[in-house]
Amino acid sequence: MKKTLLIILALLLTATTFAQNRTRTISSLNLDLLAPVSDAIKNTHIVGGGASLQIEVRNSKKLSYIASSGYSVILPKPGYNAIIQLPTMMGAKYRITDVVGMQLMGGIVVLNNGLGSKFSYAPGFYFDYGKLTTNVRYTCTWINGGDEDITTVGLGISYKL
Repeated sequence: MKKTLLIILALLLTATTFAQNRTRTISSLNLDLLAPVSDAIKNTHIVGGGASLQIEVRNSKKLSYIASSGYSVILPKPGYNAIIQLPTMMGAKYRITDVVGMQLMGGIVVLNNGLGSKFSYAPGFYFDYGKLTTNVRYTCTWINGGDEDITTVGLGISYKL
């Protein structure tokens, strides 16, 4: 069901984006520092990091659609395995002012350790300084049928290419 809703959302976002007369595409490289906060991993993992490429299609002064794909690792304490994530997400950005905005992304994350593909969402705030953007993001990925989750709080920096 979640995959079906994600596909419908992607089709709607694509249709409305290309229906606009004035669009602008921005690419960026993102680097993130992650802190594990969920019960499933906060006692077994220390810190994480990741990188991703993001495409932003701006269709108005306030609203943009975004798609992102990347790689992240959450490093373990001794005796545990690292969590490797390959997220592919889509979402939207809304500019509150010229500098401050909020974003919401959702998508599929492929996990190691036999966990397979899972649904993930990531709300956050960003601060835009021209070529550089910083962000604070909360990311949650459900595992074990939704009974547990891999949740991180991240600080990121992006460079617009």
